[in-house]
Amino acid sequence: MAIQTKSETAPRNARQRKRGFTLIELLVVIAIIAILVALLLPAVQSAREAARRSQCKNNLKQLGLALHNYHETVGMLPRYIMGPQIDGAAGNGWRSYGAHAMLLPYMDQATLYDTTISRAIDENRRASNDGGNSADQAYGLDQVRLPSLECPSDPSQNTIAPTNYAYSTGPNMSWNVSIGQQNGAFNRDQWIGFRDFTDGTANTIAMSEQVTYEGSSPGPKDLTRVRNAGSTGGNNGNEDSWPAELTQQEVEVLGQAVQGITSINGNKIGERWWRGQPGRNAFSTLLTPNSNYPNATFHCDGCNYDGRTMIGARSMHPGGVHALMADGAVRFINDNIDWTTYQALGGRNEGNDIGEF
Repeated sequence: MAIQTKSETAPRNARQRKRGFTLIELLVVIAIIAILVALLLPAVQSAREAARRSQCKNNLKQLGLALHNYHETVGMLPRYIMGPQIDGAAGNGWRSYGAHAMLLPYMDQATLYDTTISRAIDENRRASNDGGNSADQAYGLDQVRLPSLECPSDPSQNTIAPTNYAYSTGPNMSWNVSIGQQNGAFNRDQWIGFRDFTDGTANTIAMSEQVTYEGSSPGPKDLTRVRNAGSTGGNNGNEDSWPAELTQQEVEVLGQAVQGITSINGNKIGERWWRGQPGRNAFSTLLTPNSNYPNATFHCDGCNYDGRTMIGARSMHPGGVHALMADGAVRFINDNIDWTTYQALGGRNEGNDIGEF
């Protein structure tokens, strides 16, 4: 039997020894993994946003069903601010409850309505927390968050009882405008029904989105805390010095003037879902979706939103906002929509030919 020497077995042992990665190979593998992660991350983010956007759309659909059930029961739509008829401080409309509060029984929230809103009205408690005797102080509404009123793409942390869904007042400045100028789906001073949508319920925006204010100063998408126009643009603090219905040129002039103002007025957008005021639960179509111009109130600095306003629909969805049409359909309206077309969609009775949008 032949005996193998050490020199003869060494090559075989060397071939059997496991070979490790070199430093260069490890770096190449890491680089490949990093590239794959970079390619997959946008897809994952896109899928998540698609899911959030779908949930947001469904929230608006449910609000549309609630509105139609309310109309079938009551015979008319609620106003975005119910006014002195349902107001804990009679005659002060800005202390009144809003349409969200009235829809609670039609949103599977009848118990919440009975134990808070209805009870507060019976006890003559106002919707605002100013001056005491308010519903939120009595029943802890400040702690009540309703997921059906919140868009998952805008997870608010600092806004009290937030809502991302607002009622359209149409192409006007919302507050302190005559009844004849209140041409949106929801108004301050008049009760309307679907019979009043002479342009067609499919051609009129009922609701859309708003972005709650979270930071210390507005950013490109977070232009949501109402700014006061002060003396800019000839306003001189007089809320009635600007017409209720604006032309596109007037909107541009006002928007550019308000852009230069740094003082912040009033309360946060979307704060306290049961309140009824522009900026809390209402917007107008004067500003196109996600406008670069800030929201504005043409009223006294620090006041509530009881002056004329220019507050637009906004969302955290790329490219546009969801809009609930008065017939219950939900459409996605692009940021680049023509201004005139958007005004026509905001009005319910102008007789405008809207066409495709």
